[in-house]
Amino acid sequence: MAPATVRHLETSSVDDALDVLDLLVTDNRCTDVPNAGTLTII
Repeated sequence: MAPATVRHLETSSVDDALDVLDLLVTDNRCTDVPNAGTLTII
């Protein structure tokens, strides 16, 4: 593969992984709000 294609795929993969992580963290915060004393950070 061309270097530009590899760079694009790597960047895209990192962006997708960060989006998933953001969703998981946001979901975790929303479900733990009533139990703020037991909030677990992943």
